[in-house]
Amino acid sequence: MSKANEEIDYVERACALAPEIEARADQIEQERRLPEPVLAALFEAGLFRLLLPRSLDGGEVDPVTFARVMEEIAKADASTAWCLCQAAGCSMSAAYLSPRPKGCARVGPGARRAGHRRRRRLPGHGHLELRERRATRDVAGRALPHLRA
Repeated sequence: MSKANEEIDYVERACALAPEIEARADQIEQERRLPEPVLAALFEAGLFRLLLPRSLDGGEVDPVTFARVMEEIAKADASTAWCLCQAAGCSMSAAYLSPRPKGCARVGPGARRAGHRRRRRLPGHGHLELRERRATRDVAGRALPHLRA
């Protein structure tokens, strides 16, 4: 982010996105998912990072600002606000995680994914082929390290 977080008016950004979101409200309802242009606009505005700590390039906004942003998005489309609120709420847990080890990349929009097939034998069902998807490259194209628990 080029500006300091204190200077970013996320409520203003939400208001600016409202017409685009409202115009796609019927599509969102019909398809039961957020269209790619809406997702891209939300990511570009930094709205998925509202509650993420500043140390992780998040907005770390106060609860009142967060509620006002959600309110503006919900005026345009409640489903979009719900998705945004769920994702932002989950990102708060990042504040309680240990610092990211050097070399671990961020995953976000544009991360490349690769499919991996694995066969599993399930009791009473024979073999089942599962396709796992995981990010293998970050947005800059660098290989992601394999993390183990």
